[in-house]
Amino acid sequence: MPVVVLGVSFFTFMMLHLAPGNPAQIIAGPDAPPEVVAQIERELGLDKPIYVQYWNYLSGVLRGDLGRSIRTRKPVFDEVMAALPNTVELSVAAMVMAPALAIPVGVISAARRASWVDAAAMFVALVGISMPVFARGLILMWLLAFGLGLFPISGRGGPLWTPDGLRHVFLPAFTLAIGLMAVLARLTRSAMLEVLGQDYIRTAQAKGLAERVVIFRHALKNAMLPVVTVLGLQLAGLLGGAVVTETIFSWPGVGRLAVDAIRTRDFPVVQGAVLVVSLAFVLVNLVVDVLYAYLDPRIRYD
Repeated sequence: MPVVVLGVSFFTFMMLHLAPGNPAQIIAGPDAPPEVVAQIERELGLDKPIYVQYWNYLSGVLRGDLGRSIRTRKPVFDEVMAALPNTVELSVAAMVMAPALAIPVGVISAARRASWVDAAAMFVALVGISMPVFARGLILMWLLAFGLGLFPISGRGGPLWTPDGLRHVFLPAFTLAIGLMAVLARLTRSAMLEVLGQDYIRTAQAKGLAERVVIFRHALKNAMLPVVTVLGLQLAGLLGGAVVTETIFSWPGVGRLAVDAIRTRDFPVVQGAVLVVSLAFVLVNLVVDVLYAYLDPRIRYD
């Protein structure tokens, strides 16, 4: 985990600092004289060699200091932590929607293999996978917000547990969840078909157990390993900010914060956002690995 986070911080730092553009020039303005730009560079430490800048940044990170925003001069940690709960809220809402709908659809498709139900479900899942997230967001916004007026168009209305908060989070969360639902439904179907062909399933069926018991008690748990893997990775990806969704719906999360910082070349904010997201990603992967042992007793870790 430390190696991964260190690698992410290094490559993010290098890509930002080697890209064209000068943050000092953006702060000073396009018509600022060179001496003003040079003074700002000295104040921000941008006049030092890049390896010195990276060492100073890494030393600060190890002390818990992510630096200060070039644009607002506020601590980066405070800005990222202010946006992170909103992204977590959006991600949790999407993660609740996706498996609640996708796993039953995948199970039913596997149990009714080659039927019209299976074909219809997989067709809808294919459409969900193929459609870009910005297209899903705009279509939902046009249908449910502009057309029917059921939900607000953009913004965050309040905490997730309040009615206004639920109304505001539904559209962006459902936009994220559609893609995840499509992946989970197809993956659940494939995993269930593989498990339903195992000997112990045929033994359970031969004992006269009800189909519902065979599917949900014996087959589904063993089919959940790949589903949990994808679910965990998708959760980490959603915590990455869901940049497009947050931008479309003006959701004040980490993704939108990073986009705004990239536009103004606010290096510390971009680096802080990426670092926090990468840490969340590796932590979720660790949790997924631990869950394997619970789902499959054959897996043991020493």
